[in-house]
Amino acid sequence: MIHSCDHVVGTSVCAGEDAAFPQSGLTAAIYSAMRAEIDQLIISDCGLLGSEIQQQQMVELFQSYGVSIKSASNCGINSS
Repeated sequence: MIHSCDHVVGTSVCAGEDAAFPQSGLTAAIYSAMRAEIDQLIISDCGLLGSEIQQQQMVELFQSYGVSIKSASNCGINSS
């Protein structure tokens, strides 16, 4: 549910198999986290964060800026 005070910072779509989504697709979200503009990142699938190691690194990076990551899929990412 989106409240009137909530803002959508950006969106992305699933890239092809060879795309480096974590390096390019999350740039705007990382910058927003660094500026304390977001407190939650909702992703459609944990695969968008990369391999298992990359997923953990991204969760830790966002958490260091006070941002939790939620996944709409059943992959189990819930960093809150």
